Amino acid sequence: MKSLEEELGVTLFERKNRGFHLTRAEKFFIKKVNGC
Repeated sequence: MKSLEEELGVTLFERKNRGFHLTRAEKFFIKKVNGC
């Protein structure tokens, strides 16, 4: 995922000590990939 973030130039996940959360950019990316 990190390489995808670098290629797109956006942060898709907020990485934390106990896991991660989706960013707005990731939510937008998922909608586009799914064709919604």
